[in-house]
Amino acid sequence: MRSIFREEKKIQKEPRFKEITNFSIVTHDEDVPRARKYSLNDQLYFSEFSGFKIKELIETNFNFFTWLPRKIENFTYEDEVIKYAEQCLEFLEKIDRYSFSKRHDILSLAISQVDNMLRYEHELDFGNENRKLYYKSLINVPFYKKIDKITEKLIRQALEIEQTSPEYRRKYFEEVKSKYK
Repeated sequence: MRSIFREEKKIQKEPRFKEITNFSIVTHDEDVPRARKYSLNDQLYFSEFSGFKIKELIETNFNFFTWLPRKIENFTYEDEVIKYAEQCLEFLEKIDRYSFSKRHDILSLAISQVDNMLRYEHELDFGNENRKLYYKSLINVPFYKKIDKITEKLIRQALEIEQTSPEYRRKYFEEVKSKYK
């Protein structure tokens, strides 16, 4: 049985500067933006999220998901993508305003466990051995294994990604959504 704990450090790769600067070339045909409708299972072939399906992008980085159609002309999503994104956004907003320290329900436990796992992984990459073992000891392995993978990804996203204000996430999504009415 596989352990839920990552055991080795993540090696920081050099920034993929060439891929990022090549962005305008791969998203355009002779300086005209590609007109394309993306579905949940379509893959991105550009940016730092190259290889991600749109569904994975929503679960991993909602901000970038909303950035694409706002900044690339003719970049659109199918209706199913907007519906799925709205469900994920509602869950992200629920996590953002959730006071899990005062509650003892399943969602608060899941948030707490994912937070402890993030702290463990941070200590594994950058910290000392004692704190790493401390955070590892706080994780309830049987419960953590029961957390749905999509739920875990969304909780990680809510805890990891710097968000100036959760309202911006909603604002940018509404901008994207308004194109489909």
